Amino acid sequence: MTQLLRAPQHQRLLVSNVAAGCIIGRKGTTITQLQHDSGARIHLSRNAQSSTAAMSSFRVVLLSGTMTACIAAVQAILDFVLSSGAPSQTMLARDGTSVVIRHAIVLV
Repeated sequence: MTQLLRAPQHQRLLVSNVAAGCIIGRKGTTITQLQHDSGARIHLSRNAQSSTAAMSSFRVVLLSGTMTACIAAVQAILDFVLSSGAPSQTMLARDGTSVVIRHAIVLV
């Protein structure tokens, strides 16, 4: 079990653009602190170039490190984004109705 916790891992999160901005922080200070605290490498994709409006509102977060570090990073990201008070964003659903998203984070 200990070897599994120390083995290199890669985890992905799908986050809203609002959450991505919170994770990066001003001049990258937040993402640097999250990486330092968790021990995981955190990389955010650039804004999605997608044919669907829904997917262009999200970015991929790639976490790399030991399983323990990746779990710590996911927990730190969730704690930080949920407590940040970030503004909501509006997306258009398939049926054309508007959907307000406060914080969207999906483990993929």
